[in-house]
Amino acid sequence: GWYDYSLRNRELDATFTRADYERGAWGRRRWNDTARVVWAGDDGAELDAPAICSAQVASLEAQLADAGQRPTVVVTHHLPFGGLVTRLGGELPWDFINGFMGSERLGEAMLRAANVRAGVCGHTHFRKRVDVEGRGGRFSVETSPVGYPREYARTAGLTLAERVADRVTAIDLR
Repeated sequence: GWYDYSLRNRELDATFTRADYERGAWGRRRWNDTARVVWAGDDGAELDAPAICSAQVASLEAQLADAGQRPTVVVTHHLPFGGLVTRLGGELPWDFINGFMGSERLGEAMLRAANVRAGVCGHTHFRKRVDVEGRGGRFSVETSPVGYPREYARTAGLTLAERVADRVTAIDLR
């Protein structure tokens, strides 16, 4: 997956402009992917974030089609649903970063596929879960927030196995 700014806090559209997102900068806050990731299209021209996202959505759709009717778990790095985004009530500059969390279009691709039974994604360091109704029925999508060791303060004193259990999602498909 990738991002296309569709998971941004739309209540802040007067604060953060499309140009801010395209630049990946607002005030002193920077989103490094915009400066460091160069993704070329089939013609060799550099793609912008929404075009990268479109290519990723098309890839997901093709993979889901290739799976046929086999029950499928979708795993993406970026978030596919707004309900997985951690919103801090318009806190600046935090809510600027939400524009880079993923894309509604990833979720829409999952909902259209009759074979999706569950989803897991990363990119956020907060545990969240949403239940959605897709063409193939109801399923859950969860974040598995491994994050950075410096963020593990709340699990200080736990064993490595306990920390992993706190941060990683296991899905039982029985």
